[in-house]
This record gives sequence, C-alpha cells and structure tokens, in this order.
Amino acid sequence: MDSYFSRKEYDVKAVCIRNKREMVLELQKALTNLRTAKLELESARCWGVVDIVGGGIFVTMIKRIKMERALDNIRMAMRRLQKFRRENDNTDCVHQNFFRMGEFASSSDYLLDNPITDIYVQTKINNLRKRVDEAIVSMEYLMKEAEVAVS
Repeated sequence: MDSYFSRKEYDVKAVCIRNKREMVLELQKALTNLRTAKLELESARCWGVVDIVGGGIFVTMIKRIKMERALDNIRMAMRRLQKFRRENDNTDCVHQNFFRMGEFASSSDYLLDNPITDIYVQTKINNLRKRVDEAIVSMEYLMKEAEVAVS
C-alpha cells in the first residue's frame, strides 16, 4: 500500500521512549484529522450527486467547501507527522501531491457547471476518499505499533 502515511515511512522502534509518547499523541491527532477528512469527503460526495442531477452553483459551492475542509484536515494530519518524519533519518521524502484534487477539477467545477464536469469532480472525490481510507488503515497500524512500543 503506497500511501503518504505508509508504515515504511516511520520506524517506531528507532524512536526514544519520550518521543514515542509524543508520537502516539500526534498519531491520534492525525488519525482524528483523517477521519474528519473522510466525513467531509463523504458529505462532498453526497452533494456531488445532487450537483450531477442538477444542483446549480449553490450546491457546487457547498460541495467545494466540504472538499476544502477535507483537504485542510489532510494537510493538518500531514503537518502533525512532519516533525516525526524529520527527526528520523531513515524516512523518505514527503509526497506533497499525494492528496491533491487538481487545478482543473477546481476551476472547471465552477466555470463549466455541467454534468460532465460534475462527474469528473465526483471521480476525483471518490479517488481521494480511497486514498484517505488507505491512509487511515496505515495510521491505525502505526498507532498499534507505537502504543506497543510505549508500553
């Protein structure tokens, strides 16, 4: 599973005990951010269905707000783990574009408000939901591993 939050990115055993406790707290917060992002994306998906059927500009705006909230939560989760990634020399570089929606999807959703564009954006939302689900699974595994290492 190639995820930004991949288990191989983090070596829990290599971290000292004090940092492990801090890591557990940051993992919990990051996991909360990802779960919130998942809820926001689910809401955006529902509004996207309404938009496809013929929602109009106001429905598009609501959907875009939900999408931005989800992306904000994803960014917060990434920032929470950034410190841990920098502290360990054996981590790979950060993949900033892993959770991007794309500029075309953003601008065309407003400018070309039609069913074809709405379906394209809906596909982007569904793909992002899958990546967030994968990240949550990886984070849950990391949480278990970190909690065992602390105790």
